[in-house]
Amino acid sequence: MISVNPVFKRSRLWLCGWILFQIPTLQAGTEMVFPGADWEKASPQSMQVDRPALLAALGYLEGVTGSDGISQVAVIRRGRMIWEGPHIDSRHNVWSCTKSFASLAAGLLIDDGRLSLETKFADLFPEYAEHYPTLTVAHALSQTDGYVGDEDRPWIPEAPRFQPGEMYHYGGSNALTALGRIMTKVADQPLQELFHTRIAQPIGFVQAFDWGDWGIIDDHRVNGIGGGSHKGVFTNARQMARVGHLLLNKGNWNGRQLISEDYLNKATSVHFPADMSLFDPDAWYQAIRGAYGYLFWVNGIRTDGKRLWPHAPEGTFAIQGNRNNVCFVIPEWDMVIVRMGTNKTIPMELYDRFFELLGAGLL
Repeated sequence: MISVNPVFKRSRLWLCGWILFQIPTLQAGTEMVFPGADWEKASPQSMQVDRPALLAALGYLEGVTGSDGISQVAVIRRGRMIWEGPHIDSRHNVWSCTKSFASLAAGLLIDDGRLSLETKFADLFPEYAEHYPTLTVAHALSQTDGYVGDEDRPWIPEAPRFQPGEMYHYGGSNALTALGRIMTKVADQPLQELFHTRIAQPIGFVQAFDWGDWGIIDDHRVNGIGGGSHKGVFTNARQMARVGHLLLNKGNWNGRQLISEDYLNKATSVHFPADMSLFDPDAWYQAIRGAYGYLFWVNGIRTDGKRLWPHAPEGTFAIQGNRNNVCFVIPEWDMVIVRMGTNKTIPMELYDRFFELLGAGLL
């Protein structure tokens, strides 16, 4: 039997977890459901998850995260919440999770035929032609752009660090701000409005959601994409889980296809090959060589020949942000796991032990 971390036993969260686990065991449900006003709750056992294994995984996670621990954790299987921390309604900035929201907005525009991965920045704004004649939407989404913008107005181009597609540079350029300008022009509305109408409203993600911006540029409010302190998405774990559940179901929400499966497959495939050069070989992002898609983290094979999370299924991917804000989507397990907080960033590799403990308890 897997033992439960004694630190977790002593935690104030034990009572919250105990109460939830006392929900009477339901008839095992294998069908996928979708939340209405709130998530349907179920015992772990009814969703074929061994309770001690889940507690062991959560105990481990509490031990490696900061003071927020697992208070903002939500565990969903087949659309039912099987564990929730007491603070999953705590709303705050989710930092670089914003990037994945922007990727979804790009997917909507691509589905509409108003944008493509091959669209060049210079096709829409001639001022990009001098320094970036070949820069495309795909380069920006994969962060292989080499773009440099003005310090105060990053959508104004300056000479590149490298030619688009030659190297990878996570968050070190301002191409995402320029991409936000491009997408807003194509959408003819702020990305927050696009996302709200096409995704947030249909999935019930209408509370605790806000998206910071750069102000008015080219007659439109341009939302931030990089996830800066006041220009990113603000939400909570309960609502983030809805976005994860949409992705788990390949863009389909209770029979309605909101974003194409084709785009999501591309966005969660590797676009930062393990053999691609890094702009800064010593930067932290060397850890995700071979494990990054179009603004999503993916469980790809890195330079050591192993996956980012070896004990998670191959199809696992994540919405990831600073301060340990993360939403894991695990298709092979029919699961969405959200962990949010406001302190302490940990290496994403540490989640592998969590997956190992949890995976041992899937029935």
